[in-house]
Amino acid sequence: MNWYLLLFFSVFCISTQSTDELIYESNEAISFGKLNERLSRLDSLPTYIQNEGATEPPIDITGHNNVVEYLDQIFDGNYQYTAAGYDFPVGKPNGRGYYVAQKFMQSGHLGDDFNSVKGGNSDLGHPIYAIASGVIVFSKDIGGGWGKTIRIMHKNLDDTYTESLYSHCDQIDVKYGQFVKKGDKIGTIGTANGQYFAHLHLEIRTEINLPLGRGYSKSPDGFVSPTLYIRNHRPRW
Repeated sequence: MNWYLLLFFSVFCISTQSTDELIYESNEAISFGKLNERLSRLDSLPTYIQNEGATEPPIDITGHNNVVEYLDQIFDGNYQYTAAGYDFPVGKPNGRGYYVAQKFMQSGHLGDDFNSVKGGNSDLGHPIYAIASGVIVFSKDIGGGWGKTIRIMHKNLDDTYTESLYSHCDQIDVKYGQFVKKGDKIGTIGTANGQYFAHLHLEIRTEINLPLGRGYSKSPDGFVSPTLYIRNHRPRW
């Protein structure tokens, strides 16, 4: 009889666990395939795309001294799109119903992989939201292990810039040069054209306008933990 009571209590605790906020934990080093397999897929960008944003920065600053000067000009007169705070890209605003399946710098991972707590492809087609207001600087299907990818440049209240990258999308709902507000739907969660189980790969870069890269590196220079960054920069209003 005591065993039945213990089993009932355990099931009750699991079923009543709060999902109000994103769960930041992982029981596996790689949740969506072996590391070498993922790296080879990220290296398999089609040759036709090599000069279309995969290896070059997304913003052409010809005629400007630097990318900050260029962005200041873009945001001039568009102050309503200044990033006054950051939310999660799924289960807005707090990441409800999602967990981080592979953390930042886990096996050299340069982002956080967001997956539904239901697992598998249960989040295929779920909405992806802009984590903060900003301007779209890249919006394209680049194939390989990246798939449909979106990059947003955010101008913060202290006049610094941060960039967010959303990859493996099933659908892209924004275009290059478009301004977005925090919480706007920018696309849907995908599988990188069938490469992985559905999930969102999110990167946050403090060194802006870098080439796309491979998603993995021994050094995190220029990148920060998306989950921790968002938690430390929640909206001010």
